[in-house]
Amino acid sequence: SRSVHMTDQPIRGFYLGKFMPLHKGHIFVAETGCNMVDEMTILTCSTDDELIEGILRARWVQECIPGAKTIHLHKNLPQEPADHPDFWTIWKDECQTAHPAPIDYVFGSDIYIFELARVLGAKPVLVDPNRDIYSISGTQVRNNIFENWAFLPKPVQRHYQKRICLLGPESSGKSVLGSKLAAHYETRIMPEYGRVYDEFYKQPLPERVWAFEDLLQLIKTHIAMRKALSADAGPIFFEDTDSIQTAIWEHHLLGNKSSEMLALVSNDQAADYYLLLAPTVPFEQDGGRYYADLKTRERFFDMALSMVQKTKKPYGIIDQKEWAAREEAAHVAIQEFIGEAFKV
Repeated sequence: SRSVHMTDQPIRGFYLGKFMPLHKGHIFVAETGCNMVDEMTILTCSTDDELIEGILRARWVQECIPGAKTIHLHKNLPQEPADHPDFWTIWKDECQTAHPAPIDYVFGSDIYIFELARVLGAKPVLVDPNRDIYSISGTQVRNNIFENWAFLPKPVQRHYQKRICLLGPESSGKSVLGSKLAAHYETRIMPEYGRVYDEFYKQPLPERVWAFEDLLQLIKTHIAMRKALSADAGPIFFEDTDSIQTAIWEHHLLGNKSSEMLALVSNDQAADYYLLLAPTVPFEQDGGRYYADLKTRERFFDMALSMVQKTKKPYGIIDQKEWAAREEAAHVAIQEFIGEAFKV
C-alpha cells in the first residue's frame, strides 16, 4: 500500500467479480489493487442459477487474497446492461450498500469497469485486459478444468482434485500400474502404507502376527499421509489401496470385520473412482506376500467389489490377463472418468 498519505483518508480500491472459479488472473488483478491502495475490497457476486456456490467462491477469495476485505453478495441482479434499463443504477446502489465508504479506484480486466468506476465516482484501473500476462478466463477454466489446472490456486485445486484408488488382491499389479499411471498423468500416488508397515513392523518379528491395533495404526497413518501428499498432486491423485483394502485384510488376517473398522471405512472419504484389479494374472511372490491361493485372491476381489459398490462411487474392473492389456484398459477407464469428472 501507499507509504505517503496526501490526506488523512485511506485510499480505497474495489474489485467486483463472480470468480467462477477463482483463477490466477483474478488474483493478479486483486494483488495489483492491494499494492496500489490502503484498503482493498473484493465483492464476490452470485445468483441462484450459477454452477458454483457463491459462498464457496467467496471463501476462495478470502483464503487466496488475505490482504483484501472480502464481501459476498448473493442476489438475482441483472448481469448485462441489456437485461434492465436501470442496470447501472442498480449496480451502483448495490456496490455502495456493500461498500458505503468512498471508493477511489475500481480494478478489473474487463472494460465494464470504466462505466462502473464512473457511476461510483472512482478511477478505473484496467489490468491485463488482453490476457497477455495470464491467458485464462473463468469460461476457459469451466470448459476444461483438467487442462487449465496450472491456473488454479491451491484452494480451488483442492476442491476439484479427483482421487483414483486401486484395489485388489496381492500380485494383481496395483503398485506397478499405479506408479505408471501417476507418471503418465504427471501427478502423485499415495503408496500402500501396509507394505511399509509389514516390512518394518512385522517382518522383523519371528512370526508376522497381526492385531487390530496394527491395522488401525496402519490405516490412520495411510490416511494422514494421503492428505499431506494430495496438496502436491495434480488434478488426478492416485492411491494404492485405502481403508476398504485394510478392512478386507482384517477379515483375512484376523478372521472378522469389526464394527470399529467398518466405522472407519464409513467415515473415511471414499475415492472419486476405483480401479478394481482382478486376480487374472499369475501370482508372484516378492517375499512379503501372504496368499498365493487363487480362491483366496478371488474372495479378496469379490469383497473389494462389494464394498466399493456400497460407496456408490464409479468404478472400473481390470481383468485382462496380460499386463500391457491391463494398463491400456486402465487408461481407457480413466479417460472416460476424466471426461465426466471435470465438467462444471
